[in-house]
Amino acid sequence: MIGKKEALLYGLPCDGAPFCYSRTCLSNREVLRIIMKARWVLDTLWPELPQVDCTIVAKWWPWDYYCVSTTRVWQDTSAPIYKSVNGNSALPRQYATHVYKCDKNGRSDVNHFYYMKEYIDSGLARRGHKEVVELMEKGRLKF
Repeated sequence: MIGKKEALLYGLPCDGAPFCYSRTCLSNREVLRIIMKARWVLDTLWPELPQVDCTIVAKWWPWDYYCVSTTRVWQDTSAPIYKSVNGNSALPRQYATHVYKCDKNGRSDVNHFYYMKEYIDSGLARRGHKEVVELMEKGRLKF
């Protein structure tokens, strides 16, 4: 059996690795790592209000697209019902990042999301949006 290093050194196909392409041998784990990463990422330049940021992430399968959307959640904190329910609780979460399944143009069903994270202010929301997109790019955010 020829190992991966020898196969690369001599340009031979290696035995035991399921995928051998043009002098490189890939194990099942390496193939899964490549497939889990993003194929391309598209940031919207001018998100519409109440969106803070919106990004489309394409996975390796041709029909596998996700929309990462960070929006402002409107809460009327002056309403009496809000004060009676949230008397002495923490600050309200005003921004939320959602991950939806979508098509390549970003159209999605916003009622069905795979991931959600909430933030207090817009700075944290923008930073959190970038973190979620980076996790999806690297294939580390699992649904």
